[in-house]
Amino acid sequence: MLVAKIQLLDHLRLQLEERSPLRVLERGYAICTDANGNVISGAEQVAIGADIQVQLARGRLGAEIRRRDIPKE
Repeated sequence: MLVAKIQLLDHLRLQLEERSPLRVLERGYAICTDANGNVISGAEQVAIGADIQVQLARGRLGAEIRRRDIPKE
């Protein structure tokens, strides 16, 4: 019984690690946030000249929006 619970715990730990936002960043993705810390998911959320933060797997960048391409619906 204990062995089964240990195996289940290990399996769940692996699933949690695979879904970790940090793991996604390691694959080359980034999380962009505005000056208030809100996640940016679309170009329409920021204005030209706005400052944003870009979280990478190893470090963070500060950036200023110089251009934005908003898809037409």
